Amino acid sequence: MRYLRNIHLRPELLRAAMSFWDPEVHVFRFGEQELCPTVEKFRAHLGGFGSGEFIVPPMRESAYRVLVVALGLGDGAARYLVRNGHLNVMRLIELFSSLGDLGDMTYQTRRMTALCI
Repeated sequence: MRYLRNIHLRPELLRAAMSFWDPEVHVFRFGEQELCPTVEKFRAHLGGFGSGEFIVPPMRESAYRVLVVALGLGDGAARYLVRNGHLNVMRLIELFSSLGDLGDMTYQTRRMTALCI
């Protein structure tokens, strides 16, 4: 959140943007067209988050434990994604961005969990 404290918001712009937001599917809707900004787009619009990697604050439950138990990652992969108690979401997305085998429900469930995180 420290990256957001220097951002100057314009209420009229927020009201206009929110009038197009569809909270049910989490996209901006313009008639029949949908726009779903990526993390990179948010970074660009918010002026970036510095030169470091995009990392989320610590979760209540150990991020490492979530990765091992819920996503079935091994020790090395989990430690690669978690540093100093912080989860590197961009690397997590990269790791699970592949569709993989659509018939493999274990992978698909883990992939959806990862992308929800």
